[in-house]
Amino acid sequence: MKISIIGSGNIATFFATKLLQEGHVIHQIISERVNRASVLASKVNAQTVVNLTGLDDNIDALFVSIPDDEIKSISLQVNTVVIHNSGTCKLEAINSYSKDAGCIWPIYSITKDNLPSHKDIPFIVNYSSAKAKAVIETIANNLSNKVQFLNDEQKQIAHLTATISNNFSNHLFAIAHDICTKNNIPFDLLIPILELTIQKLYTSPPTENQTGPALRRDKGTMQQHLQLLENNPKLQELYRLMSELIQQNHP
Repeated sequence: MKISIIGSGNIATFFATKLLQEGHVIHQIISERVNRASVLASKVNAQTVVNLTGLDDNIDALFVSIPDDEIKSISLQVNTVVIHNSGTCKLEAINSYSKDAGCIWPIYSITKDNLPSHKDIPFIVNYSSAKAKAVIETIANNLSNKVQFLNDEQKQIAHLTATISNNFSNHLFAIAHDICTKNNIPFDLLIPILELTIQKLYTSPPTENQTGPALRRDKGTMQQHLQLLENNPKLQELYRLMSELIQQNHP
């Protein structure tokens, strides 16, 4: 397929690179960030276009790989399939762009300097027409062996759960790392137990894998932990709240 991409950041780089590897033609990279767009365009043998006035819509699909707020603010109308890559935007955000619209959203943390080489990244897809469905499913199945259709509401919930399970947990890792560093404890001592927690998810649901003092109602240990956090009231409150939620989930 002949494909153009609006954007030049992490997601744009991911799709441009992977689509080219799968034999698709990247026609144009459209971005006001000229230097970044030129670098990406040179990698995928595409034209660099500074703004939408230079867009050539004689293509099979147009990817809109830009931040959510920008997706909702640009003015565009083309006669091709338009595909956004947002986990939160609804199809109505791009319905004015084309009668054939849809979404391919990878549930993955993508950085352009460390692109994944595997095809097991889950892709969430949806679409507004039969033409969009055909193009989007073809592209998605080229790039991933885990393609799942979700409607807009389901997709937004999936994005919420990805934020809670990935972004929030990573911030908890950062908190633990900071505490370890301040007390001269190697953080890598925690990595095996973290790896075990992830490994268990392949065979059982999280509720069956819960361990720790909150689950055991070990009030002495919990009080000791709270005392260790006495100089950080917000972390104390977080500890209390998480412990309460664990206990509510395991009465």
